[in-house]
Amino acid sequence: MYYYTISQNELTHYLQKPDTTLIDLRTPEAFQKGHIPGASNIPYPQLYTKSLSAFSREIIILYCDRGNQSLLAARDLQKRGIMAFSIYGGFLSYHGPVERGIKQVNG
Repeated sequence: MYYYTISQNELTHYLQKPDTTLIDLRTPEAFQKGHIPGASNIPYPQLYTKSLSAFSREIIILYCDRGNQSLLAARDLQKRGIMAFSIYGGFLSYHGPVERGIKQVNG
């Protein structure tokens, strides 16, 4: 099984697909201060307590501050048969528009 990182340029491509879900793994406080538009917040420690069956037919793009936790999470999700990618360099490498506020995933 392979796991992948994607660049900011590739992120733009994937976000144009209707079956892509963008997940910010940072804390709710960091998420509220600024996140990639369209992202939902599931802090890394809570990722594995969520029902991941809803993601089985989607492309999941994950990011954290620097890309370390999101890379681990993408690898783990790939092992579960979920197409998952990590943004290379995390939020710190992102230079696009930023949203503020809370949008958390329930479940």
